[in-house]
Amino acid sequence: MITRLFFAISFLLMTIYATAQPAIAWERRYNGTPDLSDEAVSIAVDAAGNSYVTGSAFAPNGTLDIVTIKYSPGGQQMWLESYNGTGNGNDQGAELVLDNAGNVYVTGYSNNLNSFNDVTTIKYNNSGVLQWVSFHNGSSNNYDQGNALQVDANGNVYVVGYETTSNYTYDFVTIKYNSLGIQQWLQTYNGPGNFNDEGKDIGIDANGNVYVTGYSDTLVNTQPNEDIVLLKYNNSGAFQWRKVYDGPGHSYEWSKKLTIDRNNNILVVGYGWTASANGNDYIILKWSPSGNFQWIRSYNYGTNTFENPADIITDSLNNVIVTGQGITSSSSATNDYLTVKYNSSGTFQWASRYNGPANNDDRGTALALDDSLNIFVTGFSKGTGTLYDCATVKYDPSGNQIYALRYNNANANKDDMGNAIAVRNGDIYVTGKSANLSNDDYITLRYSYSAVGIAENGFEIENLLYIYPNPSKGENISVLFPENLSLKDANCSINITNAQGQIIRTENYKITLPPDTKNTISIPISDLKSGLYLLNISANELFVGSSKFVIE
Repeated sequence: MITRLFFAISFLLMTIYATAQPAIAWERRYNGTPDLSDEAVSIAVDAAGNSYVTGSAFAPNGTLDIVTIKYSPGGQQMWLESYNGTGNGNDQGAELVLDNAGNVYVTGYSNNLNSFNDVTTIKYNNSGVLQWVSFHNGSSNNYDQGNALQVDANGNVYVVGYETTSNYTYDFVTIKYNSLGIQQWLQTYNGPGNFNDEGKDIGIDANGNVYVTGYSDTLVNTQPNEDIVLLKYNNSGAFQWRKVYDGPGHSYEWSKKLTIDRNNNILVVGYGWTASANGNDYIILKWSPSGNFQWIRSYNYGTNTFENPADIITDSLNNVIVTGQGITSSSSATNDYLTVKYNSSGTFQWASRYNGPANNDDRGTALALDDSLNIFVTGFSKGTGTLYDCATVKYDPSGNQIYALRYNNANANKDDMGNAIAVRNGDIYVTGKSANLSNDDYITLRYSYSAVGIAENGFEIENLLYIYPNPSKGENISVLFPENLSLKDANCSINITNAQGQIIRTENYKITLPPDTKNTISIPISDLKSGLYLLNISANELFVGSSKFVIE
């Protein structure tokens, strides 16, 4: 019997790894108070596997706060910090980064007394203790916002966004703070059109130079016209050069993201109107550190189609990968994930599209790489019998799709959307938003090939749960917890994942244990087919543990 069970489990495990598809190790939700729409927009993962997310969530006063959460490798919430500006209005986080010491930095905007919205940058230490908050209030005392940030090896922080001018138009604003949050320099940029200019992304090269990109209004036939702009400052904030891309049709071109390769070349992605294609194209531009133009590439699926990029990244070989969305054909109004790759010389390598099972609307929002140069794209995709699902797709370096992981919560007719992704030690972390019965919550997912046995303080989490009988043929399984773990009157949440990584059951219930009863709960399994499963349990919103079980 033991031998037969060993081979059964081995076969199931080999099947899992042969399909190269990880399972959900844990999922975590955060619902602000009151229950309104909350959304995470950025994620970072440290070397130990702790994950950090930020975004905006509703507070008891009915306005949004910047909410930042740290989860342990096992999914336990380590801390949650909410930031409310002095104006007690809406505050929103835009991006989160970590430094080498594990400090956490967030930028966005906050509503403050007598200054409306200010560019707001926050530093927490690794334990979630607030270190400092720095603001920038533009010249018009109006609406100002941070969109992106970076931190260097010395703990200096660089932020880009926009400020509202006295003419009630936007200008780029780029700010450097030292490790104590003291402003070192600030630069603004107003394009020749003297209209709206907005910084969207920022990067720092190996020499400490600062690059910002965004869109800027120029003048074409005396009318404002948006162009892609790239600016360079040295580490002291001195302006170095400006590069502008105005397409052949002199229409609009919008920058979205930038990245810096291993040779300090700068890659910018955006989109713009192309008259010959009668639609929007991906536009990818490359400049050298000295500002010499290297190449431009555009990608269009066909005539009368619209492509809109969302993210760009370079790998260790200086290949360039872009993802976003593209109309499936000139006769269709639906999108697919659209991921393209070019080598360092700008030679086209491949384009891969992901069309979800509903053959409907699918949009890539963010991408990441692993150490083997595989590519991971997350976003949202129409499902069959659902609305949008959070869909995460893996491609090999040649653009072949390896798998697609789709997450749909128990409320099948609600939306689930991935906004940001990180890959660390082979595990995939995704954050975004997921609908509850009425509104949206933060959702954070960790996918893993092991899905169990995550190290927590030197112990194996799987050992916290003892499931019996295992394997089982009966109607129920029992789960025994350690004696020092009190579950009496706990609000318990379980999910069960099958060998394909699909969550097949999510339940919430309150545990009421009679006096002198061991920490044991019973879970019905009569509806499950024979196979290998993973059980995840949380109590009072804290991760308790995971364990495999087999149904014969």
